[in-house]
Amino acid sequence: MKLAEIWQNYETYTKAASEGARSLSFGGIAVVWLFKAEQHGAIHLDRLVLSAGLCFVAALALDILHYICGVIVFQIFGNIRERKTSSAQNADNPRFLNWPLDLLFWAKLLAVVAGYVCLLVYLSGKLT
Repeated sequence: MKLAEIWQNYETYTKAASEGARSLSFGGIAVVWLFKAEQHGAIHLDRLVLSAGLCFVAALALDILHYICGVIVFQIFGNIRERKTSSAQNADNPRFLNWPLDLLFWAKLLAVVAGYVCLLVYLSGKLT
């Protein structure tokens, strides 16, 4: 397998993981809404359910931040490279440019997993 194919596969899987995390976060928020309790017009959530909801909202925030940072990083990198070289020349980006993007990618996935762990702990407590 060529290096270009490896990176193409990486891009395919990270895109699918991001889309899955987004869908799971919206689904998790819907589940949190199902477990709300209303008393005297006020909405009450169990602490674990609230934690799960916060994790899902955080995952969505990290998701958009991931894309915003990607736009900023590569726009700056592209502008710098464009001034230094001709536009037809290939430009290898330094690996450190991907570090913040990788961190945000893994953080959003971790937030989704944490949200569902909170929901599972809550549900297991209700079942026993």
